[in-house]
Amino acid sequence: ELTCVAAPRRCAAADAERALSEAVRARAPLLIEGGCADWPAVQRWRCDEYLAEACGEAAVTVDWTPDGRADSVMRARDADSEGKPREEGAERRGGELPLFVQPLQRRSTMASFLEQLRATRGEKAGDEAPANEGAERRMNVPYLSAQCGNLDSELGALAADVVEPPWARVALGNGAPEARNVWIGDARSVTSVHRDHYENLYCVLTGEKRFFLLPPTDYHRLQYCTAAAARWEMTEGGEAGGEVASAALRPALEEPRREVRWAEADPTEPHLWPRLGMAVSDGGAHPPLEVRVRAGDALYLPAEWFHAVRQREDDHTGRVTAVNFWYDMTYGIAQAQQRTIDDAWDEHERKLRQQQRPAAGAFPPVSTPLRFGQYTLAPTQVFEATPMSFCFVNLKPVVPGHVLVAPRRVVKRFADLSAEEVTDLWVAAQRCGQLVERIHGAEALTLAIQDGAAAGQTVSHVHIHVMPRKKGDFEPNDMVYDAMDEGEKEFSKALDSDRKPRTEAEMEAEARLLWREIGARSDL
Repeated sequence: ELTCVAAPRRCAAADAERALSEAVRARAPLLIEGGCADWPAVQRWRCDEYLAEACGEAAVTVDWTPDGRADSVMRARDADSEGKPREEGAERRGGELPLFVQPLQRRSTMASFLEQLRATRGEKAGDEAPANEGAERRMNVPYLSAQCGNLDSELGALAADVVEPPWARVALGNGAPEARNVWIGDARSVTSVHRDHYENLYCVLTGEKRFFLLPPTDYHRLQYCTAAAARWEMTEGGEAGGEVASAALRPALEEPRREVRWAEADPTEPHLWPRLGMAVSDGGAHPPLEVRVRAGDALYLPAEWFHAVRQREDDHTGRVTAVNFWYDMTYGIAQAQQRTIDDAWDEHERKLRQQQRPAAGAFPPVSTPLRFGQYTLAPTQVFEATPMSFCFVNLKPVVPGHVLVAPRRVVKRFADLSAEEVTDLWVAAQRCGQLVERIHGAEALTLAIQDGAAAGQTVSHVHIHVMPRKKGDFEPNDMVYDAMDEGEKEFSKALDSDRKPRTEAEMEAEARLLWREIGARSDL
């Protein structure tokens, strides 16, 4: 069952083993009513005093955000708070840079966290922050939501109150859970749409969780983007937990820089469904499947199902409390097929963006200079840019069409690149190779990396040499590597002394030609 249904499967706790086994085989969500109603935690955790006394002085990790949205995409202007231009890289829309913003994390006792949760709930979620400086600032939102198996790693004193349902391990057949996570917050905290690579059993102890579910096949509806990883940080106030509550927060880019693929769509807002192709009345496939999980209930969420979560605290405790179990997923043909679908959609979107690229008026493809090791490249030397890499013409090419490809992040050694950067770098090199081989009528390519000083690297930035080759252009053939080594030294010497073997105009002309050709070819 990879497509959504009108209503969730349901069962009583007494029938959970059979119903869950069927749901696991069908890859369908299942609401188990009363699935955790007999846990000691359902009664004991309703009392703040019990939680505070049981946890004592043990430190717990608390996530802080200004608006209750942790691990989500926000759009920031191209300039930071000091007016400095932001790096090229992530996808822009309307002049804005997407940021994948993670919460500010601080350690606190359970008693202090519960007090902060009550104290910061002074204004309704969704109110606009005061516009004038003199007005009282809206309080930041604390959420106990560290996904690190915190029941066992930080809250061991409460572990005996949580009982793994015997039917869960039988039906899932994957042994003990990989992690047990505790969640405590209120209606201000919202979980953005995402998917987990675990089988998920989510048990609500106080309050109510509203899950908005979409099957793995709905990847294409969720407006995935490549966002720069960032984290909320304080711009004023001290480090103590009490001061975090009222401090101004701003997103700060991670160092070293990395990028994250994350969904921007919000399936929890019905007025957005038509735009996401989720409104049946407008010809869409289906709306999200909404499941309300109340205190004492458990939700089985199959691995890789997309879910966004809103919640509502109960009147007695003023909070929402839950525990989830992550079990290892079993990889099979269905997961392999889904990865193929996801990759095909990403490639389709990439080609659409390429086709929409204007034939003229958008050169160069980057708007600001790029760092190449210890040097700075003019935008007019760049003819292609991807989320993680850029391709540029050579100062002193070994052969006609000799170009370079480098990661956007300044990394000296190949081993320091992430898996995503390696993939992006080599895909960019492959495209450049096809381009220069065709333009220069070559019959082969040399692609080479000088990884470290002993290998001839003089620029402290990983880069791939892409050289179109013809029979007899170097005799013996391995002489090309001597020439490449000499060219690397000449590049460094020329940049250091401002003596350029080629003029800026010549390099811009070549870059413009390559940019025009790569934009016109749908097969590159």
